[in-house]
Amino acid sequence: MLKVVERNQSLLLVFYSASELSEFLRRIGFNVDVTQITSGKLLGSIKIASSCNLSFLSIDTNQGLQFHGEYNPKLTTIAMETCANREFSMIQGENLPQKCIAGYGTNKGSVFYSVSPGSSMSFILAPSILFQGMMHQISGDRILNTIHNSNVLRVNDADFLYLTSQCKLQLDQKKNIQQRADIAQDYMMKIHDIMLSNTSKPISSNPAKKSLVLEFVKLALSNQLEHPITIHDLSKNLFTSKTNLSSQIKKAIGLSPMAFIKCVRLEQVRRELLQSKGHAVIGEVASQHGFTSRGHFARDYLNLFGERPTETLSHF
Repeated sequence: MLKVVERNQSLLLVFYSASELSEFLRRIGFNVDVTQITSGKLLGSIKIASSCNLSFLSIDTNQGLQFHGEYNPKLTTIAMETCANREFSMIQGENLPQKCIAGYGTNKGSVFYSVSPGSSMSFILAPSILFQGMMHQISGDRILNTIHNSNVLRVNDADFLYLTSQCKLQLDQKKNIQQRADIAQDYMMKIHDIMLSNTSKPISSNPAKKSLVLEFVKLALSNQLEHPITIHDLSKNLFTSKTNLSSQIKKAIGLSPMAFIKCVRLEQVRRELLQSKGHAVIGEVASQHGFTSRGHFARDYLNLFGERPTETLSHF
């Protein structure tokens, strides 16, 4: 379960599973499924602080995670990620550049991104009506077009350092209310100036490819696939070739289709074990998610999460 550490003016939470992170994101307005996609014990932390109707948030994780869910039009999210390893750092199925702001675009249908092990993500969350109203008041339709038509903007080194360092300052429990308010106002003006002056080319994406990847992820998370499933079955379900499916999913997520589905199913098992508070029957839960061999299931579970299913149950 999420471990909460009280601070004077900000909150620190520690999570040990992707499902705990999903639970937190739902609390703040995002209906998102999070799946662990690299092997090892997961350890992550969340810091959050609020000021001037804005929320500043950071998420650190030692494992690769994939996020997919519903876009909340009531909230504008501006994200920045720092990570030396970029293997799994993707947004909307495209490689996420170093030093950029992302996620703010209003012309998107879903949340879909992934991060690499060792990722540190900084976010600012703003009510959309407040964010867009302020931007329009200062610069009119031009900046609203940027917000609507793009989802990623590259940022120069100095501006990126400013954005990430100011977010950390906002999360610093030593800052008083007035200092937090000043930081929040300066931050919004900097975002405005970056969006207005940015001349970098938008990150391009192939609509057909994006649609295929999103449909695949949605299908994988639905838990409605046959048990067992093959790559042939998947390509038939998605009306594409095995070669095209394998190629596009590998590029967009960093895993083969079958490897991702295994991660999803193991994550679903782990979520149920955690939610049962120690009362689940492991074999029954595993079987419900397509694991017919207890030996193979136990091995795959240990390989992905760094612990045995019985250890997950014993957390309570």
